[in-house]
Parts: sequence; C-alpha cells; structure tokens
Amino acid sequence: MNCSGNAAARKRRSRNSRLFASCPARSILPLRFSVAWHRCEESRFAGKLAIGKAARDDIGKRPKLGDLGPFRWKPLSAPEWSLPTDGDGKWPFKDYRGKPVLVIFYLGYGCLHCVEQLQAFAPKTDEFRKAGIEVVAISSDSQEDLAKSIEKYGKDGGFPFPLAADPKLEVFKKYRCFDDFEKLTMHGTFLIDGDGMVRWQDISYEPFMNPDFVLKEARRLLNQTPVREVAGRTDR
Repeated sequence: MNCSGNAAARKRRSRNSRLFASCPARSILPLRFSVAWHRCEESRFAGKLAIGKAARDDIGKRPKLGDLGPFRWKPLSAPEWSLPTDGDGKWPFKDYRGKPVLVIFYLGYGCLHCVEQLQAFAPKTDEFRKAGIEVVAISSDSQEDLAKSIEKYGKDGGFPFPLAADPKLEVFKKYRCFDDFEKLTMHGTFLIDGDGMVRWQDISYEPFMNPDFVLKEARRLLNQTPVREVAGRTDR
C-alpha cells in the first residue's frame, strides 16, 4: 500500500472513532450498565450479610450487667487501721471518723525526699485544720526509727501532726502503696472525707510535694454533696 493509501486508511479510522464517540447508544449505555451491575452486586452482598449465620453458642457465659460494677461510681472506702505512735500509744483510724483527714505515707527517716515532703506539709497544717482537715503521716519505720525521724527532722522537737509506724507494711499494702512486683514501698497521699471515703489520692515512686494544690482540691471536693447508700442504690 502506498503513502496515499495509508493516509486514506488513517482518515477512515479517525472518522469511525468520532462517530463512535458521538453515538449515545455506544458511549453512555456501557457506563450505565457498569453502574447498574455494581449496584446489583452490592445489593446481593448486603443481602448475604443481612441473612448471615446463627449466633455462635461457644462464646462463653455472658455475665449480668449488674455484676460488672456498681450502678453509679462512688469513692473507695478507706481501710481501717490501728498503728503505734512514737510513744507507747496506739493510733486508731476510727478516731478520725466524722471529719476529713489527709494521710501521708512516707518511707522512713532514711528517705530524704520524704523528709522534704513532711517539711513542705508541716507549715500548712494550720491551714488544713482551719479547713476542717486533720493531717497524719504513716511511716515504714519501726517505733524506734520513728522517734529518730521526729528528733532529726522535726522542727522544735517534733511535727505539727502525728506520725505512726507501720514496719510490717500492712497498712501500706491495704492502701496499695506497695509494688508487689518490685517488692518496694511507694509514696502515697490520700484525702479521706468524714464518711471514710477516699476523695483524692496520689500513689507514686516520688512524694507529692504540693500542699497548696491538695488544700485547694480538698476544699473543692469536700464541698460537694456526699455520696451515700440509700435503699440499696447510690444517690446524691
């Protein structure tokens, strides 16, 4: 085929392409068919999902919702204790029933960070008492070492709040101020209201060093309506 023949063939193919592109039946219908086919497949797939299979019966026993937790949240109840002081007496927690108390767990007179914490809270003791809050501290020391703490670090021969000894760490563990994995005591600061409920807490490897924050938060929390149990349910 000569050059003129090739040119004529290219001209015919170009004309046929324009005719195909301008034909509605050839250009639009295939697109409509494709969209309709996809919609049909989607409907069939959705129908299969809707029909599904019967619910499995090997997922275990479903617990009742009431067994998964309380109907409404309420603060934890502070565990009771009775601990020796630096003297021969005992310090029972029940003596603070009916009034708020701030309890500080510290790691003995050998912990300098603990000493800094006690010395930070000591000057604020009167402000806490004016707010109706007592301050007490529980040490991992024995009674003998507790006396050393008071003698060595207390101002004017003592602290403005009582110190109690828990050398067996029984109360530390009750308040979760003990790392069961590392077998180490931890620092703890707890605000307990007059009903014996823990309203605020901080448990850490470092002592909480901000008494002004605790005092401000205590005023806010203790001014709220207390949570009580009434007729088997929790009401405010």
